[in-house]
Amino acid sequence: MDNILHNLFLRTQNKERVRRSQHDELAVQHPRSHGIRSFIEPNIAFQGDHAGPIQGAGDVQGTVRPHHVSWKEWIVREMEKATPAKQMVVGGMSGWASGYMCAKVGRVAAIAVGGSIILVQVAIYQGFVQVNWTRLERRLEDTRRKINEQTLDNLPTLAENLREFARRHFFLTGSFLAGFFIGFAM
Repeated sequence: MDNILHNLFLRTQNKERVRRSQHDELAVQHPRSHGIRSFIEPNIAFQGDHAGPIQGAGDVQGTVRPHHVSWKEWIVREMEKATPAKQMVVGGMSGWASGYMCAKVGRVAAIAVGGSIILVQVAIYQGFVQVNWTRLERRLEDTRRKINEQTLDNLPTLAENLREFARRHFFLTGSFLAGFFIGFAM
């Protein structure tokens, strides 16, 4: 009986091993089986039985993101290697998209905040809402003090990091700002 169970266990393990190897081969042959990964990391080549970085000229080779590097660091490293023209295109397009979205979201947020302030004022005037003004002022003062303390602690570090980034990535930063203002104006 033990021998039969042992043979059954070995057959099950072998079937699982064969199924996994067949799945791995299918994944290499069919890039769609990787789902979003093949979209995020487009420089993975699926050629026959070999999967790896696309072999080509220039900055294309070695663009697969290592797992120990965050995606933000990886993008910055790739932009450092890129030509100034590519940096300007990427910066301009991302700036334009950011500016456009800020303008649209900002407009909706301004309408929502303004409308809610008007509704609260009408409710106060009509007597639907009673406001304890001394308690509100005390809470606002405490909150303002906490924000000032945190801002003064972090502001020099943030400003220095932004200045250093802008100095090291002049083309990317300049084109991002130009694209942002153009997108915001649309």
